[in-house]
Amino acid sequence: MPIVAIALAVIFSILAWFVSPTWLFIILTVLTVTVAVVSLVFSLKSSKKLLSIIAIGVAGLMIFVSIGGLIFQISQNSSASTSSSKTSKVADKDDDDKKMMTAIQNQTQKVIALTSTITLTKMLNLTGMNLNSRS
Repeated sequence: MPIVAIALAVIFSILAWFVSPTWLFIILTVLTVTVAVVSLVFSLKSSKKLLSIIAIGVAGLMIFVSIGGLIFQISQNSSASTSSSKTSKVADKDDDDKKMMTAIQNQTQKVIALTSTITLTKMLNLTGMNLNSRS
């Protein structure tokens, strides 16, 4: 029974690092500590007492490893949400940049058209063809 408790505690703590409902594996690891304690109670008069004590220690250590898995899962989720928000901010910035470039192009075209009109009017005035006096 102590060997089973050790094996289950190790399996559950490893699963806590990689499988999503981490809290479930923490609870299962705590239950393996309970199994190890029950095993110790039943083996107080037998020669397997040392193995039961080792099983309690290993299962207790695996609780902390499972909690580490929980912290790892939380950090992975927060980094994923942070990167997705950064991606959306980059997309928003790209949209803003495109709008700004379109506005600049429109203004540039207006300036070019106005400059062309002014230049053409001055050239015509210099040559004696006043557009306003033609009527």
